[in-house]
Amino acid sequence: MSGILIIVAVLIVSSIIMAMLKKRIFVNVYGTLNSADYEQFFIYVDSKLARAMMPIYTREVLKLSAYIKKTDSLKVTDQFNLMMKMNLTEYQLIDILIRGFNYYSKQKQKDKCKKILDKMNELFNQELLQKYQRHYDILMNESTKYISEIENDLNKHRGKMKGYLEYLLAKSYQTKNNQSKYLTYLNDAMEDYKVDEQGLEQIIQVM
Repeated sequence: MSGILIIVAVLIVSSIIMAMLKKRIFVNVYGTLNSADYEQFFIYVDSKLARAMMPIYTREVLKLSAYIKKTDSLKVTDQFNLMMKMNLTEYQLIDILIRGFNYYSKQKQKDKCKKILDKMNELFNQELLQKYQRHYDILMNESTKYISEIENDLNKHRGKMKGYLEYLLAKSYQTKNNQSKYLTYLNDAMEDYKVDEQGLEQIIQVM
């Protein structure tokens, strides 16, 4: 009986130690990423402890986030391509495609967005796919065909969702060289997001 108790005690202590180690590595990794201490972040996230304690997808997606925050476009593309070759679940693949589309859209990289959109076509339902197609058409193809649709939908929303639609309208009217409506919708979008124009361009993503 005493032997069983010893084994149970050892298992409990081991579980506590493992939980403490796991908590420490997560705190270190997320803490350095959030504080933009990228040198320490990469030391922690590539450490033996992190490799043992953190799922590989979690580690790699955090590295992708760090490269995006650092605005290191070459590293972002390398990391994105690496992750696309991983054995991902459908949920993980969808997550990576969305991250990639939003990043390359902000970088105005039309070809990369098109490749991601083609992949999205294989996985996304029609309603979700249409949101990314519309964003691509307006920002990359300078389409104005969505103006009536978005204006009819605008009053159904509040906050950032409304601001996102106003941003799409601003870009659409900019294409039509309608400076008045472009500025009106752009200012409305900035107000809803509570940022200036530069901040809006950095924060905008498909909604």
